[in-house]
Amino acid sequence: MAGGKEGVDQAQAPLASNARRRCERWYSLALTVIEAGYCIQGPANAASTGRLAVLEDLDGVRILLTPLPSTPRHAMLAPLDWRGLRLATASLVLVTALTAARLLQVVVRIHTPSRPPHRRQTDEGTLAVFLGSGGHTAEMMRLVAHLDWRRFSRRTWIISSGDTLSEAKALALEKQIGTGEFRILRIPRARRVHQSYLTSPFTTLYSLAYCLWHIAIAPLLDSRRRRVFADVVLLNGPGSCVPITCAAFLPRLLSLPSPALIYVESLARTRRLSLSAKLVRPFVDRFFVQWDSLRDELVKKEKAKGLGRWRLKARVECQGWLV
Repeated sequence: MAGGKEGVDQAQAPLASNARRRCERWYSLALTVIEAGYCIQGPANAASTGRLAVLEDLDGVRILLTPLPSTPRHAMLAPLDWRGLRLATASLVLVTALTAARLLQVVVRIHTPSRPPHRRQTDEGTLAVFLGSGGHTAEMMRLVAHLDWRRFSRRTWIISSGDTLSEAKALALEKQIGTGEFRILRIPRARRVHQSYLTSPFTTLYSLAYCLWHIAIAPLLDSRRRRVFADVVLLNGPGSCVPITCAAFLPRLLSLPSPALIYVESLARTRRLSLSAKLVRPFVDRFFVQWDSLRDELVKKEKAKGLGRWRLKARVECQGWLV
């Protein structure tokens, strides 16, 4: 019995080897068929399609193929429309070039010296102040403490979400002022403390979208209010002032009313600018530092690089300690 079983196993070994080879050939054939863009049809479909081609005989089995393009229901991938792709690419390049040209035109215009519009000291205006939390809020509160609040009868305090300390200080100051009207605008933080740099772009984009709506778009749609968010926006960092600056600057690209942007660098910056200051400087109208040595160093570097004549950044001003 044992010898008979071994004989059966030896007789089945070639059959198993042949079956393995047939499987490999079938697999290779299937890949060839798919890459060639054909669909395998069984004998039952051969008589009905009428557009069949015999590829080869494999172990006595005829493989019948039908081209996929000739039968729309079998189409798996539409042919690439190169003409449409070239047109879309050309349109994207054209829009990008026009936007960059308009941006450059506006930046150069706002930094070109010109005669400021005449305003009487009794003219009223609207003021928006960004409180950046912590030391930035303390500096800004000292900065605005000596303003004539009769001229700024309508005020907006911009604070980051969750910054209850800055909100409390703004409310305390409004209680001392006692005149006019005010509101508090809470915006999402562009980047939280110790937040990963991998997720920072997403939170920054969310903050930018929020600022675009409340600073650039909503004032234009609200017929009961003026078409500008504020006459003046005061900024002194931190990173959340970048989305505010971009949102307030955007209407200028469309020749729409926009606030005047004033940035005051932190008193702690004695030798070099902060990253926020470097990012917003091309878009603000006035740019102040609080150390003469820092102003002189910036002017010296820009003259050495020949960047001053291009007027792509706000002129550095210094009037001593402002806070």
